[in-house]
Amino acid sequence: MRIVRWLLISLVTLITAEVALALALVVNLPRMSAGDMVEVRGEQLRVIDEGEGPAVMLLHAATAHATDMEVSIAGSLREQGYRVISVDRPGQGWSSLNDPALIHLDAQGDLLAELMTVLGLPSATVIGHSLGGSVALAMGLDHPERLDGLVLMSTPTFSWDEDHWWAYRAAEHPILGRIFCTFAVPVIGSLLMDAGARETFAPDPMPEDYVQEAEIRRLLKPGVFCANAKSRLVLTSDLAELEPRFADLSVPLMILIGTEDPVDSSYAAQPLAALLPESELHEFEGAGHVIHHSRRDDVLALLGDFLARR
Repeated sequence: MRIVRWLLISLVTLITAEVALALALVVNLPRMSAGDMVEVRGEQLRVIDEGEGPAVMLLHAATAHATDMEVSIAGSLREQGYRVISVDRPGQGWSSLNDPALIHLDAQGDLLAELMTVLGLPSATVIGHSLGGSVALAMGLDHPERLDGLVLMSTPTFSWDEDHWWAYRAAEHPILGRIFCTFAVPVIGSLLMDAGARETFAPDPMPEDYVQEAEIRRLLKPGVFCANAKSRLVLTSDLAELEPRFADLSVPLMILIGTEDPVDSSYAAQPLAALLPESELHEFEGAGHVIHHSRRDDVLALLGDFLARR
């Protein structure tokens, strides 16, 4: 009987400690450092809208938010004479996700086109990284009149057979998903975050202050992780629906890719460029997935040239 009681006390103690640690980690997540909240169709989107000149919209990847673009290329583009709008996509960073349909690429693209209207932008060049590029591609297909140009950086375009990360599958579980995101994600994520970020940058080195400067720990917020997981789980099926329309893309397109990108996007660049012969393809030899950081100067030079021709 004493053994059973001891085991129960130990279990309660462990659970209490886990809950306390998870709550402490969530409380200490980064605060919003820049931008304003803009309401679009019942959603609150965090928008950093600064600079003067032709409009450029920056769309971040999964496991990131607008600050990633702000600490990499946004400032330099503003200095070149552009109005740059960095956006937290629905459910990411500080943006809401009230409409569950907004995990899908086309729905996000529609909402961002409406955001442009709210901001008084007739059109803009849209630059997206990774999954943000996939959203930008959907915008180019569904709202070509709103895009002056389209830049895809390290972007998945064609669907593929993906073995989804176990944590994404756990987050989607209808019963246990919320518990997992609330109590497990802050603890496990804190332990794995640096290693995971370095793996995403590989083979390029990750800037030492990247996780802090880009405020990546925001991903540990339960709702943010769940939203990110759900959008990743539908990515390949969403791309499969867009694929038949790729050849109809009429927006000026530039594709940027690292030849050693470990994320499932590098294989798609050349086929997409071949399908759209008027597009531009630039490959960074030996570069990984996060080229707007690891090859920042080269990326900015190409962006400057592309934007000047719009």
